[in-house]
Amino acid sequence: MKKIVCGNLLLDKMKEAINNICDAVSITLGPTGNNVLISSSITSPYITNDGVTIAENIYNDDLVINAILSIIKEASLKTNEMVGDGTTTTLVLLKEIYYNGLEAINNGISPILLKKEMDCTLNNIVEKILEYSKKPLKKDLLSVAYNSSNDELIANMVYNVYVKVKNSFNIKLEESTNEKTYYELKKGYEVMISSIPDYLFKNKNKIVLNNCKIILMDKIYDFDGLEHIINEILNSNENLCIIATEISELVKQNIISLNINNNLPIYYIEIPTYESNKYMILEDISAIININDLKIGKVDYLEILKESAILYNKERNKMVKKTN
Repeated sequence: MKKIVCGNLLLDKMKEAINNICDAVSITLGPTGNNVLISSSITSPYITNDGVTIAENIYNDDLVINAILSIIKEASLKTNEMVGDGTTTTLVLLKEIYYNGLEAINNGISPILLKKEMDCTLNNIVEKILEYSKKPLKKDLLSVAYNSSNDELIANMVYNVYVKVKNSFNIKLEESTNEKTYYELKKGYEVMISSIPDYLFKNKNKIVLNNCKIILMDKIYDFDGLEHIINEILNSNENLCIIATEISELVKQNIISLNINNNLPIYYIEIPTYESNKYMILEDISAIININDLKIGKVDYLEILKESAILYNKERNKMVKKTN
């Protein structure tokens, strides 16, 4: 049964949601910020001052408040995805913008005009930031790395990795299986995938496709609109892989049939992902394959493993994976 909330009750719940998450995260802001104790059903309670971690762990038993919290988290996590930091600052600004905006609306200002003024102010702020921005020196990068990790060894390692890949490529952090702290340089963009049938591997431990055409879409439930594209690619004797976040069983069976029964080089990759990072992954792959208006691109090398896939274009991407 749907629950509808509006009017003053909705405003009260919005205020409670904003206060819950913003107050909990904002106390960690700055060099004198405090820590937060987080209770977890999976691990023992732990202490952190990381704004992202705190925001992700805030929930409420009230369904309406929890829904509002999800929207607030989306804004803060998007900042973290885009720039790698700033979750706490985002929530501090969010609370001030909300309460000042609400006060302005209560005083008779049109919400539409208020939004236009905010957009205009945002553009002015961005211009000022660009005006005063400067290229970071080594000490600046080391300072950022140390403030994030609170560890000199990790800070130096992150700096060394960044120097190698610059800001055009990806740095992925994972937990090590041993006591060593190290990093690996890998060519290609690695993405986790849903398992595909063993018989597509044809008694090999991986599938390797060179000069492979890629059809990239969000969700694929049928072949309508794709058949002529697939036939054109396969008729030219090119390798083809269809990538999507969700592929229907019917489409999968059709692809398997073309591969096994007709011996055609066509494969599929299904990327299990959450809404918060789905579009980021699709954008990354789009850039790597140089996708066109028909949702078609190409990679020099595609390697499909049991639980992951690696896409590589010589001029477009490299991935650096750091394990600690």
